[in-house]
Amino acid sequence: QIKCFKCGDLGHAQWACGPKSATKVTLSLFPPDWARETAAELQLRLSTALEAYGALTAPPEVAGADTVEAIAPTMAAAEFTDPAAAAAAVAALRGTPFRALFVIEVVRKRDSACTIFVGNLAYSVESPQLEELCGAIGPIQDLRLVRDKGKKEHKGYAFVEYADIDTARRAIQDLHETEFCGRTLRVTPADKVLGEKTDQAFWAIVSEFSEEYTCLDVEQLTERLNSELSMVEALVAPPDVENEGTPDLRAKVQFQDESVAMQTIEALEDFPYKIEPWGLRASVKKAKKPAVPAGKPKHDKSCTAFVGNIPFATTEQDLCELLCPIGTTTSVRIVMDKTTNEPKGIAFVDFADRRIMHQACAELNEVMFRGRLLRVQPAEAAPGGGAR
Repeated sequence: QIKCFKCGDLGHAQWACGPKSATKVTLSLFPPDWARETAAELQLRLSTALEAYGALTAPPEVAGADTVEAIAPTMAAAEFTDPAAAAAAVAALRGTPFRALFVIEVVRKRDSACTIFVGNLAYSVESPQLEELCGAIGPIQDLRLVRDKGKKEHKGYAFVEYADIDTARRAIQDLHETEFCGRTLRVTPADKVLGEKTDQAFWAIVSEFSEEYTCLDVEQLTERLNSELSMVEALVAPPDVENEGTPDLRAKVQFQDESVAMQTIEALEDFPYKIEPWGLRASVKKAKKPAVPAGKPKHDKSCTAFVGNIPFATTEQDLCELLCPIGTTTSVRIVMDKTTNEPKGIAFVDFADRRIMHQACAELNEVMFRGRLLRVQPAEAAPGGGAR
């Protein structure tokens, strides 16, 4: 029987476990006949089904329910008056006739304007010492001492996020070129290190969609692309879909700047469509894969799953706790950005055999995890054969 690694109870996985005070749930995977109804009819059905577990604070939140003949959406939400009722609904509704999951608070995006880079740290310095130093300036929201993946030693620098820009500026002024544990600190705005963002918006073209995208109508496709392409940072405007219903279906996308665009393109390289900078297609080239050393056994990709749209704060341990109830995993690898050493929001998971891998894809694909809808599929089914 499945055991939750979060609360320790049997009968549900960690992703189905919400805080004791949680009352709001998301609703999805509606039966085909429900999906063909209007939004208002879907709202009525959901109200009837959910009130069997307890009173709701208001009718379920269904987009378009107040508009005559509006098409039923693929997701909705509802809030119970009692956390116990919400927990009962989540425990009972796991795909029959639809699925309910707790709404988990979305991880707050980091504000680079409030973040400082602290360099030339002594290797003996650890987070508590740095937190004491930087905390004397003002309240700290986050502190990240950067380490090489798989190593205990840090790289000699860190990123510290403050509550506001003024505190971050004061920290730079007070700490830059000061002595700390035998070294002269280098303290600058994080943007100076990671590369200043330009104010000029950057365009890209999305094309060569798989069948799961071409079967969507314009509104559904726009909504889905807007969600997926905002993985790194919100788009300037929703995608502009063109040539719908033809083999030349494509969408124009406007990113905040070139840096955001290139990070998004790299993060979504295994998604079932192609993203190219508009007007710079010839300049974007993928690096060649390194050859496998002689004598080193090749990994069986048929046992590997691709996991996309992961919250950036998720660790490999978090993924292990999510996946282990399904079956044995032999490796979990969150893909990191080589420049910033930050997670790209995707991972590859090796399972003990193909059966477990396919079971994980079936159970976890489109499951809400920490505010994001996971995308889980066999790595071989991803464009490029699951290259990483």
